[in-house]
Amino acid sequence: MRLIVLLVALVLVIAVPASATAILPGVWYGSIWSGPAPATLGAGSSGTGPAGTAFFDPGAGPWTVTVVGGGYSLLVVDCCASGDRFEVFNFGSSLGLTSASAPGATFCDDPVLCLADPGFSQGSFPLADGSYSLSITTVSGSQDFGEAFFTVAAVPEPGTLGLVFLAGSALLAFRRRL
Repeated sequence: MRLIVLLVALVLVIAVPASATAILPGVWYGSIWSGPAPATLGAGSSGTGPAGTAFFDPGAGPWTVTVVGGGYSLLVVDCCASGDRFEVFNFGSSLGLTSASAPGATFCDDPVLCLADPGFSQGSFPLADGSYSLSITTVSGSQDFGEAFFTVAAVPEPGTLGLVFLAGSALLAFRRRL
């Protein structure tokens, strides 16, 4: 019995606790690199893109987030020079790949602008209620410099989207009358 207690105590003393950086929903994060694309994205940069979108250094991954109330997705988008593609993991299990880059995109340094450009690889990964330990790996990329943006964003409810569509239709109809 003493031996078991000693072994458990030894394991607890020697074990290194896993560390992860907490990320906040609604905040954009940017992971940047120079040279060949890294296998796993890590620390990055902070700044403000041309469209005024603030982004922050996520620190070393993996990144943790807890979702309460549902209706969230992890958004990941390539940035700077297009051509990089990513795979997203939760506790080491793949959530999927971002899209392949489309021809024509060249440079973008604002997460919102990059997300609106189909030339940049991007992905949306639904997150149910619970705790996540997220990491992002580079699947392909030929750049010597790159950046990826990610955020945990609230997804509008279908009813909200319907109201937005209805309001837009009413405004369009009103404009045509004038």
